[in-house]
Amino acid sequence: MSGPWGRLQAWVQEEIVRRLTAAGIYGRTINGSYVRGILPGNVVTYGAPTGEINIGDANAEGTAEAATRTDHQHSIPAPAAGYPIDVDATAEADGAATTPARADHRHHLGTHAATHQNGGADEISVAGLSGLLADAQTPLSHGADKHTNRTRSIYIPASRLEAIDGAAPTKTPLGTTPNAAAVWSFADAVISSLGAWIDLPSDYVAGSSITVYFDWLNDTDTNTAHACRWQFFWASLADGDLLTKAYQIGVGADIAVPAAVARTRARSSIGSGSTGLTAGQSLRLVVRRDGTYVGDTMTGAGLLAGARLEYTADE
Repeated sequence: MSGPWGRLQAWVQEEIVRRLTAAGIYGRTINGSYVRGILPGNVVTYGAPTGEINIGDANAEGTAEAATRTDHQHSIPAPAAGYPIDVDATAEADGAATTPARADHRHHLGTHAATHQNGGADEISVAGLSGLLADAQTPLSHGADKHTNRTRSIYIPASRLEAIDGAAPTKTPLGTTPNAAAVWSFADAVISSLGAWIDLPSDYVAGSSITVYFDWLNDTDTNTAHACRWQFFWASLADGDLLTKAYQIGVGADIAVPAAVARTRARSSIGSGSTGLTAGQSLRLVVRRDGTYVGDTMTGAGLLAGARLEYTADE
């Protein structure tokens, strides 16, 4: 119907719908049709979308019935300073763009990790940290300065000593089995010598001093004002050296006679020295009593049970 009556009819219909809608009886949908049961306030509630929803450019006012998936974008604000985000397009750096591509929004975790690795700009070091690392570590080579040196000894009992020159000492048993011991008897007023060979241990600190002790006994002298002249010599020998090579170290001391006669051992320091010794070297040793020396005033024999060599070991 057209004309005035048609317009009147349309107005009446609109007025009726308006009043029914206000009363919550009818409501208008997005495409202009009417439905019953709209909630008061003329608000239509839709369920939550499942997934990403994009509304086309033409539908920004909500007038279109259909929604497209490709044209609804959210602009991304500019990243905070120092945050490891790399947005390739210049227009996206300030968040002005409405279509930043997924491929352009990247976290450079690989670059971040590399800066902390060996040689990186911000390399992480465990130097100075306490505790143990979780991963097994490769042992590093290190020198003697990383160790605490220890004092160790080599003992040469009477059984390893043998007569070599002069008025040979006499091997003498003391006591009876199972409480017997063998000693060497060095007579008074003569020079008597015994010899032995040793190799310096592999842990010997090169050039360090060796201190010599004698374990000996007083045979018959009861005068504690007397002294016995004990001496110790050694020479280091390499392949091609003479067995009679001149000694490099000779130490001696006039040792006071022990108060007890016989059977009581006295450990006495004879002296110490070192002349360019290194680990593994062979040493020719000589143990001697010089009974002709003016300082040897002991009467009777000096009984030698053994010699102890103390050296510095590299731990």
